[in-house]
Amino acid sequence: MLPDVIDTQQTGFVAGRNVINNILSLRLGQEWAQTTQQNAIFVKLDYMKAYDKIAHGFLWDTLTAMRIGDSTLRRIQGLIVGGDLEVHVNGNFTEEITRGRWVMQGCPLAPLLFAMTTQPLMRALREEERWGNIQGLNMGGGRALLHQLFADDMRICITAEEEQFENLKEVIGEFETASRASLNLKNSVVMHLRPAIAEEIVKKMMKKLKHWSNRLLSWLAKMILLCHVLAATPLYQLLSVELYKDGLDDLERLCRNFLWGWNEEGNPKKSLVAWERIAQSKEKGGLGWTRFKDMADTLNVD
Repeated sequence: MLPDVIDTQQTGFVAGRNVINNILSLRLGQEWAQTTQQNAIFVKLDYMKAYDKIAHGFLWDTLTAMRIGDSTLRRIQGLIVGGDLEVHVNGNFTEEITRGRWVMQGCPLAPLLFAMTTQPLMRALREEERWGNIQGLNMGGGRALLHQLFADDMRICITAEEEQFENLKEVIGEFETASRASLNLKNSVVMHLRPAIAEEIVKKMMKKLKHWSNRLLSWLAKMILLCHVLAATPLYQLLSVELYKDGLDDLERLCRNFLWGWNEEGNPKKSLVAWERIAQSKEKGGLGWTRFKDMADTLNVD
């Protein structure tokens, strides 16, 4: 049933769809924006306890609009709507416990239902696009990259114009009001769809380094952190978008400075071993560090 009622841009929990499709679409969009000199905004929305926040009334209205049969709707309501329960403990029943919901975040049914409740939002975005109030990233041939979802993780691409961004915020706000969904602002991001995305990765890595730099770590412990934690930080972004050499060099410099430390004036200490030597395999006398440029080249092989 889901493939018939869920928007094709929703790749979560629908048979035959994969989040890799979203990653590749974003990668192509970023490359196309660079090639055609388009100025676009990338918005990543993350909803807080997505399903738990959705109002039951909004869910029923959405399922009814999808023409879900009355008998199926009643079965779903029976699974979802809360009630009173007693717990059997050591041969005795506890006092009645009232539950407002039976299905909560973590239940296999929850993400499927949330995927359905996002349909009004996606339809609203397409309607705004049809009226020219929001414009997706022009991919040529009359196609546009507007939105993608994986469960409650939503990505939207629009032209970098203040009026369009305000229209987008209005649509999202109306959806939140109607559904009672709540954005997780801490995990939501707005950025330009361009190589400057490297700045976000650098900031994220600097935050981790600041936390670890205050600890008394041995040189070997730092190397382990670099290889097994920091090296994984930009993996998802490197798979999604292409970073320019300057961005990759900045990431490499941060790791190098963390390994050798800083002096009392806050300046990086002199490297005792060439970074090229450290980046060699252990069989060749190095420490097996994989340079970000090599990582990016490997991930972006066409």
